[in-house]
Amino acid sequence: MLSTSIERLEQIEAARQETIYSEAFQQWTSSLNVSRLYSNKEPLINAAQMNKEYNYKGENKVGILSKIFYL
Repeated sequence: MLSTSIERLEQIEAARQETIYSEAFQQWTSSLNVSRLYSNKEPLINAAQMNKEYNYKGENKVGILSKIFYL
């Protein structure tokens, strides 16, 4: 079963590559002014949220909790 799914994924990847490099697809993306590069903003948002929650002036919440549970 695992080899079947791997083979299917390889077929999908081959079809994807064929589509991306086809002349018709290239013209279509350029006519829509679409970039092939995509960046996921979620990691930046998560990092900003984590920095916002972190207490830089004193101990952070994890440090305080670890001391409480250690005792």
